Amino acid sequence: MAGILLTSFEPFGGLAINSSHEVARAVVESPPPGIDLDWLSLPVVAAICADVALARLRQGGHRGVLALGQSAGASAVRVEGRANNLDDFPIPDNAGVRRNKVEVVAGGPLSLPAWLPVERVVERIQAARVPAELSSSAGAYVCNHYYYRMLHGLESDLAWMLFLHLPLLPSQVTKGQKIPTMALDAMASAVRAALTVLA
Repeated sequence: MAGILLTSFEPFGGLAINSSHEVARAVVESPPPGIDLDWLSLPVVAAICADVALARLRQGGHRGVLALGQSAGASAVRVEGRANNLDDFPIPDNAGVRRNKVEVVAGGPLSLPAWLPVERVVERIQAARVPAELSSSAGAYVCNHYYYRMLHGLESDLAWMLFLHLPLLPSQVTKGQKIPTMALDAMASAVRAALTVLA
């Protein structure tokens, strides 16, 4: 069995749910065969989100981390190829903190790459007939903050770390809003496809 830490986020920005949380729940309820998932739902709080995940990893038994986040406006699953050392929050996080044009880690590299061939993940998701694309920027909000902190602070013996940004669910968009969405089943299929590559 391959021990994988699957992380998602709580709701933020005035929305009642977070698509990453709902998709993670669906995947954990029906994971790919042979994959042992440890699910952790994180606070949308820059000061503690990575610390919570790193504390879980210190308990041992994980080969890698697949992180899920929500990206309003995305029309495809975005496979994040790197994290950038920049916080420039468009809105405060769930602790009411808004970090503007500051480094995630003072003096750290400008960006850190994912620890695996991300193109293979994109191809596998597309083969599952789910729209997917490679992204070179995870934004500048809590998702990117978390991704950068994790890549910067993870133990060297961990096999890999990857972040997927997911579109909104149809239930998160009111009628008449021209905002892309994706069905829960499709996003869950994308995550399972990614896991089969990563494991």
